[in-house]
Amino acid sequence: YKLVAPAPLVQVEVSLKAKPSTMQTFTILNVNEFNSTRKRMSTVVQFADGRIVVYCKGADNVIIPRCKLDSSSAQLDEHLKAFASEGLRTLVLAKRELSEADYEAWNKVYQAAATSLTDRDNLLDAAAEELEVNMDIVGATAIEDKLQVGVPNTIHSLAQAGIKIWVLTGDKEETAVNIGHACRLLNDGMQLLYVNREDMTGLMEQLEYLYNMESIQKHYKNRTVAENIGIVCDGKSLVHFFPSKSLSADEKVVAKELRRKLLVVASVCKAMVACRVSPAQKADIVNLVRYNSRNKPITLAIGDGANDVNMIQSAHVGIGICGQEGVQAVNASDYAIAQFRFLQRLLLVHGRSNYKRIAKVILYSFYKNMSLVIVLFFYNFYNGQSGTSLFESFVMAGWNFFLALPIIAIGIFDEDVSPEQAMAFPALYMTGQRNDDLNVYRFCLWIGNAIFHACVSFWLPIYIVAGYPTEAFHLQGTTIYTGLLMTMNCKVIMETMSWTMYSHGFIVFSLLLFFFFLGVYPLFTFLSWDMVGITPVLLSGIYWAVFFLVPVANFLVDLSLKLYDHPPLFLMATKQQRSFGNVAWMKFYCPTDADILRERYVLKRLRAKVSCGVSEAAKTQGMHEPVDDRRGSVGRTPDQLIADKKAGVRNLTDVMYTGFAYTSAESVGRGLGARDIASLRVDQFQQTGKTDVITEMRLHSAGHFVPPPGVIADESDGE
Repeated sequence: YKLVAPAPLVQVEVSLKAKPSTMQTFTILNVNEFNSTRKRMSTVVQFADGRIVVYCKGADNVIIPRCKLDSSSAQLDEHLKAFASEGLRTLVLAKRELSEADYEAWNKVYQAAATSLTDRDNLLDAAAEELEVNMDIVGATAIEDKLQVGVPNTIHSLAQAGIKIWVLTGDKEETAVNIGHACRLLNDGMQLLYVNREDMTGLMEQLEYLYNMESIQKHYKNRTVAENIGIVCDGKSLVHFFPSKSLSADEKVVAKELRRKLLVVASVCKAMVACRVSPAQKADIVNLVRYNSRNKPITLAIGDGANDVNMIQSAHVGIGICGQEGVQAVNASDYAIAQFRFLQRLLLVHGRSNYKRIAKVILYSFYKNMSLVIVLFFYNFYNGQSGTSLFESFVMAGWNFFLALPIIAIGIFDEDVSPEQAMAFPALYMTGQRNDDLNVYRFCLWIGNAIFHACVSFWLPIYIVAGYPTEAFHLQGTTIYTGLLMTMNCKVIMETMSWTMYSHGFIVFSLLLFFFFLGVYPLFTFLSWDMVGITPVLLSGIYWAVFFLVPVANFLVDLSLKLYDHPPLFLMATKQQRSFGNVAWMKFYCPTDADILRERYVLKRLRAKVSCGVSEAAKTQGMHEPVDDRRGSVGRTPDQLIADKKAGVRNLTDVMYTGFAYTSAESVGRGLGARDIASLRVDQFQQTGKTDVITEMRLHSAGHFVPPPGVIADESDGE
């Protein structure tokens, strides 16, 4: 078949084997467009001989009920199930021949609906409904809709990051389940629970059975996820969960109870697949999770078609994929990406980094302003509540101005791990889910730190400057201000994880700008006489003693407190763990997963550097084999390097660190408060002249989400 001329006068060239080609002409009379509610479309065609035929195509669950059943219907159903089980998208084709009188009568209804000024869409749907009945089945088609490149790996990585993934699709149940297996959302060892009864009584019995399952109730009470259970819901069943608004009060109560039980069962399962769902049902499911879950999760909806618009707009974050389905989803979304696999980098790299950066900016903003206010509070008692200002007005107004650039560098450029490491170890994303970087405990820690720094920054300069002869009115205030300003910059230095040229430049520029202001501002006496005499003080030893002594005094204590800079482990421990010995152990330094990765990166670089110059003792002990072309490869042959790369880090079956890198079979039956100790053995070769020291590092990590023993951390972390 070859299309020669398009609508409305369609010409098709038909070629048969061993026969000359013929030309057939069709006239397109009417078209009933496809929409997500009807799930079908139809075309009224007139042949050259005058025959009028309606051709219709759509989903099998809407076409077959409108057709006359015959002996081939059972065979068609078998073929459709076979196609769907292979992951193919199916359509059913049907036709109906019309007499000229029937067509003329229907066409009047159609034209009236097409020209109506009110409720035009519903009238057109009603006209199409009248036409698309008593049809004969022509056949079925099966189309392979391949997954985009990287979809399975992306979904697997997001699952490792602690993100629960639900697939909402309009495909058949068999097709949806097959797609779930193809994208690594489901696996063969997973038990699938089905919610697919169409009648209310049967649905209530089915859901009640699932709700009362022992495994479901156990995981729900323990707030854990059943890694080996998934749930499949059908759109016809979801009609009873999200009914129309024209219901009685009792029916609404029943529907609400059904939604509650469905949410309980679905929240326990690792994954959910909803099939044959309409756009409205997609939005209802998102709203159900967003507004009724007990832990109030952040929801993200991603789609590429017009059917996904309602869902995208209902979620906290909506993402549209640019593709062949149009731009409706992109226009309705918060973010637009070209392919689904880019979602992995958007969340694990940009999302995680932005969360950690914003958390630091927020905490630092409260910290620096609280420090300034507490200093003024102390001075108010020191001067007998006389109302005298400690700082000159312009100096005090420049507080946020002088400290803006350094924290901006953190908010834009700071990275605790590289993007490659963040994508290689998705479990790092869980710190944001647990709010480890921005919570009440950490906020109180920063505020307490601000009070302590303000105390040291005020009283230490007061006793140092006391009795110093000067004519400067604001000597004390300027000295305290300088020490406090340096403390704030030192705090930024301690919180910076990755240094760039902008990080260095912003801090240096801010300090130079401040000293330039102190040197120039006293010259403008028409603005204020309060700073006259300050410039000579800047050259005195007493001023520079305060300049260095105050931040050093502050951060000697801060460095010690870094050992305790971890969520309150004692509060998270179980009653059995709250013994004196365990409390003492918990006070030791507990690095996060990001700390372990950074240390690992440094050790690898150090090991590579040291291996370039191997000591004679190391050669004698057989630690290194001489290689002509090492290229920083710790002195090993290419075959050994390949073997090491495949082996990765040692399999730590007895001890491991939590939430680091694990597969989809993690955390089965583990509590949220469990603690594990990780041992990361690193062969750190330090050339000491005669011997090479092998250092064993024992790192501890604690968190809320704990994988089971037997974790293998892959060596290929993108470095």
